[in-house]
Amino acid sequence: MKVTGTLFNIGSAPVMEETLQFAEARHRLILSNVANADTPNYRRQDLDEARFTRTLERAIRERSDHHPNKFQMSSGARDPISTWGGTFPGPRVARMAHEGPTRHDENNISMEREMSALAMNAGKFTSMASLLRKEWGQLRAAINERPGA
Repeated sequence: MKVTGTLFNIGSAPVMEETLQFAEARHRLILSNVANADTPNYRRQDLDEARFTRTLERAIRERSDHHPNKFQMSSGARDPISTWGGTFPGPRVARMAHEGPTRHDENNISMEREMSALAMNAGKFTSMASLLRKEWGQLRAAINERPGA
């Protein structure tokens, strides 16, 4: 995300927006795993949350070191995620070869693991969306000159 110079780029909104985009892309990928639970030879796919977090932290540090209005997650290149063509900035994990035991059909999807990952990811998305909604509410209240949001 390359943004500069507007009121909407100040504060935590760009960070929350990137996190929402990541959570959305990860949600789609987990759902793809669920949809392919019975597909022979299918291997679990996921996004590397730790690498995304490091990329996000680096972008935050660089913004505070250089210019508070400039927030940029990566060099501008957006990596493709899996097969549906979605994108997100920074590193990705397309396939994880050694992700759990495989069944007789060489599929390694565990519905329990996928449902757990889906619930945790949905919680992160909901929390971030709520925080972003509050931030936009405060901005709206300031513009309308009303106290409280």
